Amino acid sequence: MSEFSVAVALFDYLPVAATAVGLSLLARLAADTSKLLAMVAWLGVTLVVAGGFCKASWKLLLALQLGEISWLNHALFILLAPGFLLLGHALHHARRSWQDPTHPYPVRALILWLLLLSIPALLLAQGQGRSWFFYLLAATTVANIGLLVQAMLASRQLKTGWTAQLCFGYALLGGLAMGAASRLPEGETSAWIQESINLSAQLALAFGGWQLWRVRKNKESA
Repeated sequence: MSEFSVAVALFDYLPVAATAVGLSLLARLAADTSKLLAMVAWLGVTLVVAGGFCKASWKLLLALQLGEISWLNHALFILLAPGFLLLGHALHHARRSWQDPTHPYPVRALILWLLLLSIPALLLAQGQGRSWFFYLLAATTVANIGLLVQAMLASRQLKTGWTAQLCFGYALLGGLAMGAASRLPEGETSAWIQESINLSAQLALAFGGWQLWRVRKNKESA
């Protein structure tokens, strides 16, 4: 039997869509800075959205009792960790380029960060148990926090006001609350609580991203 209904599984696609909107708006901030940052940012968005879509699809197949495809479940954190890292890295250097248009983009630093992320995961995957999963879970949490901190710093830099920063702060707290909610007893009620927290957090991210992008565009056209 499935741990959740088809309704819950379908609902899980809504946070994925909201995440796609929010991260795409953040990516556009970096993409407008340089072609290289655009490639890095959009790759990050693609990985994160693909990870969320895989997880939602895993839930739907399970709810429809069509079988469990393990790699769809595992793809979430395998893709989220590097995705958040790439987008956060791009946004960080986009912010620096706003202050100094001649700021160089350190490709070697990005490669180093990706190696530091992937090598421990690959080594842990060689052993028994789920050490690799808990490592990627922790890495995803840290990378997501880093991205949202960059978004809050960008909001402060662009002087968007407190609303955008509060949205990003709520998205950060929502992610942490999701971790706490995952410890609830399994069942339909717990699933709805988790999905509702996730959707509200991703909607806050999307609204904050829209405010950032709007203010940045207004400054460019002024």
